[in-house]
Amino acid sequence: MRSRRLLIALSASAVLASACSATPTDAVAVVNGQELSARQFEAVIRAAALEAGSFDADGGLPAAQLAETQRERLSFLVAVTLIDQEASLRGIAVTADQVQEQYDFEVINAGGEAELADQLAVAGLTADELREQIRVRLLLDTLRADVVDAIEIGEDQVRGLYDSRADQWETATVSHILVEDLDRAQELRDLIDAGEATLEELAESDSIDTFSAATGGSLGDYARGSFVQPFEDTVWAATVGVLYGPVETEFGFHLIRVDAFTTTAYDEVRDRLADELRGSQGDQAWAAVLETLFTAADVTVDGRIGVWDPVSGAVVEDA
Repeated sequence: MRSRRLLIALSASAVLASACSATPTDAVAVVNGQELSARQFEAVIRAAALEAGSFDADGGLPAAQLAETQRERLSFLVAVTLIDQEASLRGIAVTADQVQEQYDFEVINAGGEAELADQLAVAGLTADELREQIRVRLLLDTLRADVVDAIEIGEDQVRGLYDSRADQWETATVSHILVEDLDRAQELRDLIDAGEATLEELAESDSIDTFSAATGGSLGDYARGSFVQPFEDTVWAATVGVLYGPVETEFGFHLIRVDAFTTTAYDEVRDRLADELRGSQGDQAWAAVLETLFTAADVTVDGRIGVWDPVSGAVVEDA
């Protein structure tokens, strides 16, 4: 939904939350009783003009862009306000030290204070505005982590995911010889069956699969579904150590030997699967939080700018 895209974009937008903390002079919106001032909103629009490099005679955005930009930036401001409010309700805050630590990283990444100042000037930002962006980004991350950490993953869920991927945990260690001619493949098999040569020796001397030939025909470990038919069928019906073939595929004729079958134990992947479940359920839980924030919010917008649409979580043009 658009609301989620707005929140993702917050970290790249200028002076978004500064309007939320300013003393209101004339509200452009009221978000759950909290006013967003017109004075600071105009500063946001000025920043947008600077970012766009597009000005009218008065130094602002041309009329054609102004209305859309106003709605977009006010949507940003409302979103930040809602995030701040939700974080406050949960007792979540970002400290000045956390912001400064990230700011210092930005300094290092830019190559120094002077270089960062130059980059900020180009972007039309001040150092304080960058700090505010950092605060909002950290707050979003912390709030999302709070939502995700509250998710409890049951052992039955993890085991169920493991069982649903049974084929993924089985691997076969396979060696082969590949040649172009059926008769030559049979001759090589006869040599191996007679004990006159080993698969490893003949793979190095005769196999046209140069990659595996260099390792005595060894292909390594592969999960189910990795090979072309009927090579695949031969591997998974094989007995370890037994030579099979010639088996024809689109690549030629193979002599195939399975050297081992291995099954990855549940305990080996349990934590990874639990993290995967927590991640997917966390995405859903976070999306639900955002949906609730936008749909349950009591938002009034200056009618000259637009109206609040709780479904999209944005300020839209008044029909």
